[in-house]
Amino acid sequence: MAWGGPITDTYWGFRIGSSHVHQGYQNAFSAWVLSTVSAFESKTTGGKGQWAGVRYKTIDFWDWLQTDQGAIAGGATNSFNGKYDNPAENGITGYFSNGMAYQWEPVYHDPPSNDW
Repeated sequence: MAWGGPITDTYWGFRIGSSHVHQGYQNAFSAWVLSTVSAFESKTTGGKGQWAGVRYKTIDFWDWLQTDQGAIAGGATNSFNGKYDNPAENGITGYFSNGMAYQWEPVYHDPPSNDW
């Protein structure tokens, strides 16, 4: 997921995404700034609340990905075998909210990188 928008009052914003999400693509600090610092608050309808939600969902995602050893690894996907197959039918367990399954190599594993 990538997102952005202006710091002016032009009232636009964007979000793009794919089937996969990496732990490193999330930025809880930016979401905090966009939902709490008046100079950066979204001017779109409901934008401030959406950024606050992103902040908490990002922290939940990191917590879900954190290993017993302390490292945060991998990501999640709603795709398997390069399409929307059910990951559970292929032995992958461990689900984040919205039915996204754990993926140890997001994007590069499903399908493998350079194997299109």
